[in-house]
Amino acid sequence: MFKAFTLIELLTVLAVIAILLTIVTSFAVNAVHQARATRVAMNLRNIRAAAESYVSVEKPPTQTSFDLNFLVSKSYLTNAQELAHYTLFATRNDEAYHITITYNSIVDPVRLQSVLPGATVTQTGVTYSFVVPIWW
Repeated sequence: MFKAFTLIELLTVLAVIAILLTIVTSFAVNAVHQARATRVAMNLRNIRAAAESYVSVEKPPTQTSFDLNFLVSKSYLTNAQELAHYTLFATRNDEAYHITITYNSIVDPVRLQSVLPGATVTQTGVTYSFVVPIWW
C-alpha cells in the first residue's frame, strides 16, 4: 500500500504558504514605499546642501536667482538624471536667498514627512523651502 498525503493535508499546506506570502508581500511593499520616501528626502537634503554651498562659497554679488541646472553646471550637484523630477527656484533679496525645491512624482507623503519634517505636500507634489542668509 502506498503512503501519500491526503487532499486535506495538501490544501492545508497550500493555505499556510498563501498566508505567509501575503504577510511577506505586505512587508516588502511597505519597505519599498519607505525606501522611496527616504531617497526623496535624501535628494532634497543634498540639493539644499548644494544650494547652501554655492551661496556660501561663490558669494554671488549680483546674481538674483538660480536653478537646479545651474548647480549641476557649476558641479555642485552630479547625477542630473536622478534629479529629473526635481525643480529648484531661488530668488534673492537684500538679506537672503529664498529657495524652494519641488519634487513632482509619486511618494507617500506621510512617510516623507516622517523622514523630512520640513517638507510640505501639495496637490502638485512635495515642496521644501528654506532661506540662506547673505552674511557677507
